[in-house]
Amino acid sequence: MASERTSLSVKDAVALWDQGKKAWNAWVEKHPEADISFEGWNFSEHELVRFGGFRFPDGNISFRGARFGDGWVDFENATFGDGIVDFRAATFVDGWASFKYADFGDGDVFFGDARFGDGGFADFTRATFGEGNVDFGKHAGRRRRTSGDDETEEDVGAKKGAKFGKGGIRFFSTKFGKGNVLFRGVTFGGGDVDFFEAEFGDGKVDFSGTKFGSSNVSFRDTEFGDGAVDLSSVAFGDVKVSFANATFGGPFSFTPPPDKRDQPIRSLSFQNCRFDDRLVLAGSYSCIPDLRNTITTGHVDLQKLIVKPWKVSVLTSPVEAFSKDPDEDVPALRRLKELAESNRHHDAALRFFADERRALRWHKDHHMGAGASLLDWAYDTACDYGQSLVRPTFVLLVIILLFVPIYAEMPDTELTKEERYEEALSASVSNTVPFLPSAVNVRTESFKTLFGVAPPFLADALRLLQGAAGFVFLFLIGLGLRNRFRM
Repeated sequence: MASERTSLSVKDAVALWDQGKKAWNAWVEKHPEADISFEGWNFSEHELVRFGGFRFPDGNISFRGARFGDGWVDFENATFGDGIVDFRAATFVDGWASFKYADFGDGDVFFGDARFGDGGFADFTRATFGEGNVDFGKHAGRRRRTSGDDETEEDVGAKKGAKFGKGGIRFFSTKFGKGNVLFRGVTFGGGDVDFFEAEFGDGKVDFSGTKFGSSNVSFRDTEFGDGAVDLSSVAFGDVKVSFANATFGGPFSFTPPPDKRDQPIRSLSFQNCRFDDRLVLAGSYSCIPDLRNTITTGHVDLQKLIVKPWKVSVLTSPVEAFSKDPDEDVPALRRLKELAESNRHHDAALRFFADERRALRWHKDHHMGAGASLLDWAYDTACDYGQSLVRPTFVLLVIILLFVPIYAEMPDTELTKEERYEEALSASVSNTVPFLPSAVNVRTESFKTLFGVAPPFLADALRLLQGAAGFVFLFLIGLGLRNRFRM
């Protein structure tokens, strides 16, 4: 039977830690394989909790449920062995928790249900993780552990994701290994969330169900491996989100929670990104997602992406300029339209085209002067750039009904009122759809009955006006049908 691995209890571990780094590292050198537990220990009486430069053995290291106070918690340049590192349910009150340059071994690292206060900052700048999973998230889980001839079952789950306060969190240039990186159900507070130049391995990167606060979120220049990157059901505040210059080796999804599709993000940038697999971008945003200069080699799904950078309705002022910065908005919308068209998402392409035209309106330097802008506004109001069937159909019916009393009350004939209105209805309908063969005879007979063989000039003028208006709105209905059933 294999000899039992050395294990330090909480009391013994605290006593050794009190002797300082030199004594600690000397003990680890003599015991390269050992389990060490600080589980549940209260460090809050120490203004400075220093583990900086400490080396930990190959074995399970537990700070589960430990409580750190308002002072500095220093794990800078700490080196962990190839066992489990467990900070689940640990509490960092209001101090600065620094894991800068920390080197985690090939075991799993857990921070699920950890709590970081409002006054400090969680810093993992240039930390390195090995081949194990890095888990800040919420999940249930147990796994078997074998030590020699003994086999035990361990709890590796967390009831809640980690929660960060107003101080923010930094993973600047952090390197993750081959395992999964899990932030499922994590809550970020009011501080910035910074993954600038971070490197992920080929495991899954899971931010599903995460809540970001009211400060900026940056994944700029981040490199994701071949694993799936999942930001589904993610909620953002009024923040700027940037993935500029990032590379994605695996599939990437960015979608809001089902009950909160409208996201108040101020800006969302994917400029200069490279996507080597599937890209899914969905949700309703008050900003224009910027995918300019992106390289996509897989399928791009924008079908459920709704962009609402400005309020649009049939009551929109004809002299309102929607975009304050068309030099930025128009190219971003054109890129979205281009991606939607190339992936045959016709409905999405129409939406982006409509917003592109609105962004150009009343900007003379973009060849949209007063006349063109008014015509564009009329086209928008009448049929939402070919997206609406209801609007032109409704107006066409109004035109038909509007001209019925006009035709019925104009002539001085011996017909009864009921007869005049019947003939006027036939005349109005047939004059609105003149391309039907039967409509020609009906129109001729109805107008002859109402006005005789020589109708007055006003009747002919109204007849021509109605015919022209009917032609326009029939065309818009046809355009809407074409767009609706486009293959």
